[in-house]
Amino acid sequence: YKRQTRRQHRSPLNLVVDDHGHTALHWAAALSRLSLVRMLTALPPAYGGASIILGNYAGETALHRSVLVTNAYELSQFPDLLDILAPSLETRDHRKRTVLHHIALVAGLKGRTAPARYYMSCVLERISKNPAVLTGLLDAQDDEGETALSIAAVSYTHLRAHETSLHL
Repeated sequence: YKRQTRRQHRSPLNLVVDDHGHTALHWAAALSRLSLVRMLTALPPAYGGASIILGNYAGETALHRSVLVTNAYELSQFPDLLDILAPSLETRDHRKRTVLHHIALVAGLKGRTAPARYYMSCVLERISKNPAVLTGLLDAQDDEGETALSIAAVSYTHLRAHETSLHL
């Protein structure tokens, strides 16, 4: 886990705004409000900017939160959001899950396959330029020993089983 100094967390832009520990950056990223994300992150955290790697109470970063909803997909803005939030790509939440884990989990939800595929494609394209990051994220295990690929495989199997039962 990456740590920040106490001074970096004291920025008013890192204040918690809800019961889940989200900051303004978490919300701006989830809603895919790029101009607000840019404004919040314009300064480094040590100089009062919002922290890109700061997690909510579950340890989820703004990038993690952005893939849990479909806004960046619907607006086709995820590559731009990813450019800004890329420093948090390797950050894990409190369950040791990466952004790839979160995408794989969302892929198993009804109506979320296409957004998850889009997010996964964007992330993989981004990290394919850095083999060490690619390997690290693909091999990363959460606190239950699951990789993003194993979660995706289980979701795919359940989806296929459900589709098959509909045709019986």
